Amino acid sequence: INNRNLGSFHTSVQNSFLLAGYARNTAKNFHKPPLLISESGIENLQTVKQLRKAGFKGFLIGERFMKSRQPGESLEAFLAEKDLRTE
Repeated sequence: INNRNLGSFHTSVQNSFLLAGYARNTAKNFHKPPLLISESGIENLQTVKQLRKAGFKGFLIGERFMKSRQPGESLEAFLAEKDLRTE
């Protein structure tokens, strides 16, 4: 689920939460449930944890790191914030 409005380029992670239910409902007759991936606008691990609790299994996080002078260090700090596992 893309959290970026491609008209305005504004991002809102709420888009993932809103569309997740729609995706599940649309796929309710499928053999397997949909694989939910949230893309764009993810700024911290708290958001990742909330998305995981909502059933998301994948996350595309790029802009946060690419805006950094040291993307690798920014990723390391991001991952060090908290454990990625849900509580």
